[in-house]
Amino acid sequence: ALPFFNEEVDRRRSKRMLTDAELAAVIAAAERSPKRAKGFGGAARAMLYRMAAYSGLRALELSLLTPEQLDLEATPPCVRPEAADTK
Repeated sequence: ALPFFNEEVDRRRSKRMLTDAELAAVIAAAERSPKRAKGFGGAARAMLYRMAAYSGLRALELSLLTPEQLDLEATPPCVRPEAADTK
C-alpha cells in the first residue's frame, strides 16, 4: 500500500484529469508500443484506455464487463455494468 501524503504540502502527485492532448498522447504511445503489458498488446491497451477515459469505469469494472453489457448500436453507444460490479 502507498503511504498517505498531504497533497496540499507534497505536490509531486496531483490528482487531475488529463487534458485532451495528454490523453491523445497516452493512447498514441500505447498504440505504437510493441511491448505487451499484463497480456495486452499496444492496440488493446489503447482501446482499454479509451474505454476507461470515456466511460468513467475503473480497471476492475472494465475487467468484469461481458459482451452482453455493451450496446454498441445505441446512440450514443452504452455500457451497462452489473450494479454489484461497480463502486
